[in-house]
Amino acid sequence: MKDLLWAAEYSLLDLLKYFSFFLIAFNFPIYKKKISVPIYFAFSMLCCLLYFEIRGGDRWLSGIPNLCSIFFVVLIEKGKRVKGIIYMAVSWIIMDLLSTLSKMLFYAMFEDDCYLYGALVGRPLWDKVLVLIAPMIYHFLMNIIIKKKVDYYLSTSQLGVIFSSFIGGLFIIPALGKMVRRNEYDPKAYVIISFAMLGLLFLFIAVMVWQSFVVNRNNKMKQDEIKYQYMLKAQSDYFDGLKNDQEKVRRFRHDVRAHITALQKYLDEGNTEKMQEYLACMQKQVDIDQTKKYTCNMAADAVINDQTKLMKDKNIKFQYEGCPKIREEISDYDLCTIFYNLLKNAVEGCEKVENDGRSIDVKVVNSGEQLLIKVENDTVMKDKVIDGDVLTTKKDIKNHGFGIKSVRTVVNKYNGFYSNKIENGKFIAFIAL
Repeated sequence: MKDLLWAAEYSLLDLLKYFSFFLIAFNFPIYKKKISVPIYFAFSMLCCLLYFEIRGGDRWLSGIPNLCSIFFVVLIEKGKRVKGIIYMAVSWIIMDLLSTLSKMLFYAMFEDDCYLYGALVGRPLWDKVLVLIAPMIYHFLMNIIIKKKVDYYLSTSQLGVIFSSFIGGLFIIPALGKMVRRNEYDPKAYVIISFAMLGLLFLFIAVMVWQSFVVNRNNKMKQDEIKYQYMLKAQSDYFDGLKNDQEKVRRFRHDVRAHITALQKYLDEGNTEKMQEYLACMQKQVDIDQTKKYTCNMAADAVINDQTKLMKDKNIKFQYEGCPKIREEISDYDLCTIFYNLLKNAVEGCEKVENDGRSIDVKVVNSGEQLLIKVENDTVMKDKVIDGDVLTTKKDIKNHGFGIKSVRTVVNKYNGFYSNKIENGKFIAFIAL
């Protein structure tokens, strides 16, 4: 029974070793449904324990978790499996390399202390625990500390350079290990060389992250410039629309006496048909409903009016409710950023819906000192959420997502709240400022 428990612990730690690196380092969701992960672990551990019982030993037990990790491919969605297989192979190499490196480092550092060396390196379970620390440290440094302050995205070429560094370690570390075991090399010198190799590797990673951050920052600046130019054009069109509407009203007022005289003549003659035609012509000439006021903020109204024209062209129904009081500290630029990105995403979401009843509903109200904005649109997406964001359906994920990031930046600036969800075929975005 004791051996069986040991085999279960060993198998679980080995599976966690690959899974944690696969999920944390590459940030790659391998599962279609969350329940599939515990099912996978239970199935894999059962296979390991059955092998342990049938073979009656642990000679090849270390290879069974590797074989079971192949079933990761079954959990990956179609279209991502090739990338998943590559990442899985990289995870094997890197984690096994770290395992070997940790053994050698502890051998060199605690060679004279037989008790400590036996406790840390001589026991396979401790070896797995030590290796699991590596992805946890990576997650803490990269995803919690760095990524909260800067945005970065490692491209395929950058990951290739990092992977090449690990491959280089595969050729160097075994040779150094033999030197240490044969006492052909000073253990302390080996420790220095090993840490130098790790330092070089982390230097590679740091350079890649910094390069990626610079690229992302430049992309964001380009997106901001495009958005700024768009808002200037939208405001210009909005004011031109207001000017045209006022001109139509002035012309109508100037000619209103003549129109009343003509209508009175048709009325006296009882010619209702001509009267209806004349009224229809008047209504067409005095069409001042093209430029509307929504938020009591001219800049935001310009953006909304521009997007409603796009909705009309794409046969998307638009409904708006509310005319809130905008707080003075919320700048026009920030308000336009919110409405532009939310409505743009809503239009793109509706475009993928094939039925004729596509609609976008916007509700803006005041609740005390808070400004509440809710945008709903039809969608074909399923509810896939990571870190509070529904995943994009766009193929070029790397170059998309700036819209929601811009919205989050504005929301955080005013200590507000942003959330989104999918409910009954509707994508719902909610903001509180």
